[in-house]
Amino acid sequence: MRLNSGSLPMLSPHAVFTEMPDSILVDTPDAELRYSGLSARRVLTIARDLDGATDVMKLALGHGNDVDALIGLLNPMADAGGVVDLSGVLNPGTVEDQLAAYYEICDLWAKDIFIRPFWTIMLSGEAPPSLVLGWCKEFYHRTAGADIHNARAVDHCADPEIREWLGSKPNSLVAESV
Repeated sequence: MRLNSGSLPMLSPHAVFTEMPDSILVDTPDAELRYSGLSARRVLTIARDLDGATDVMKLALGHGNDVDALIGLLNPMADAGGVVDLSGVLNPGTVEDQLAAYYEICDLWAKDIFIRPFWTIMLSGEAPPSLVLGWCKEFYHRTAGADIHNARAVDHCADPEIREWLGSKPNSLVAESV
């Protein structure tokens, strides 16, 4: 994912900044990036404004940076999954473009889940029965809770067509798609 002057950069919740004596370390699921000197100060200063609400051009101007220099600082983080561009989600050309951009962000952020110790143990086949059963119990409660949240989504939906679709029974959705 490459950023440009119109990109709407948002910092990933999985990007961890660590201040070192002479640099800033940005840890992402895909890479550890080290910024030093003026670059470190710029990255640390701009990070708090990477909320997806302001495009790169305005961020650069607001922080007294050159646009190309800012893009050069942010693109390594974007390549490593530490920054995402929300412009495809917020300003899509088509619904398909919006969904593709949304799913790309979801896939990127889901990577962090599967590199954590729990999943490493679970996927290795070495998890003790108590861990597997505990996960099953939590997964069941999460799924059961989804029914409550889904019902609330239907109750609060103002669009009649979407409301009808949200309220459809799972079997009717399958029958429609066959």
